[in-house]
Amino acid sequence: MNTERIDKRIDTKKMSASCVAMIGLGGGANLARNLARCNLGSMKLADKDHVGEENICRQEYAAHQVGMPKAHALAEDLKRIHSRLQVRGILMDVCEEPDEEIDLFFGDADLFVAATDNHPAQARVSQIALRRGKPAVFIGLSSGGAAGSIFFWHPGLASCYRCAMSGRYKAAERGTLKQAESADILSSQIVDGIAGMIIIGLLTRGSDTPYGRLIDQLGDRQYLQIKLDPAWTLGGRDVVRDALGVPEGNDAYVSFCTVARRDPDPGGQCPDCRAFRRGIIGTIPAEYFSP
Repeated sequence: MNTERIDKRIDTKKMSASCVAMIGLGGGANLARNLARCNLGSMKLADKDHVGEENICRQEYAAHQVGMPKAHALAEDLKRIHSRLQVRGILMDVCEEPDEEIDLFFGDADLFVAATDNHPAQARVSQIALRRGKPAVFIGLSSGGAAGSIFFWHPGLASCYRCAMSGRYKAAERGTLKQAESADILSSQIVDGIAGMIIIGLLTRGSDTPYGRLIDQLGDRQYLQIKLDPAWTLGGRDVVRDALGVPEGNDAYVSFCTVARRDPDPGGQCPDCRAFRRGIIGTIPAEYFSP
């Protein structure tokens, strides 16, 4: 692979020495392909599902792959894109696997990507990343592709996924958390493109490139909300318009806007931080951790 035309934007040497673990290979399949094109060195793929006919219009799979485990189908595609990529795909439900099996398969991962449409799976990936002290990126689409969200964490940040998304966890406990509607492939690819930038930023942080500077530019603004449908609101409010301070009469404002938010109540005290985060971050006071 000749990367000369992207080397000024992406530290492809760091990318070639990095391993990404991706859990959830539906909408995230295109993201995996794009990371391979950015000279990623190694990838571990996990999904519990097989390619179905309903996936062809939404998830970057081909008709001849129907019936194959998504992890195996995607692994084959990635090798065709980047022959030197080290890739392994496994038919796995991360919620069913003990830590020992998780560590055996994902032990050399430098970063975890949770791209599932399932809250328990997203929550499990957060626990794995916290326990292993590795960065993680969580991707979601809501309202049938009307909006997207990306949350990222690394050991220098106070709020983990559970800290920042406590309302989602409470709704899951009450049984009132709604399953996201399926999104179209165009909506998925917009969100995946932004998520890919965050992933490359985390993997190449400190490099003298635009992506190498991205994570420090974002600081503790960990939660990105992406408006895709002009009519999308959250709880009746256009939260993106409000965050950007766009006046109601501004005719240029329609959609395709992203805002980056801080956790208004920086965490480090949630049950997962207490259980899994001991010793990996200096910014969390020791008294927050259980004995």
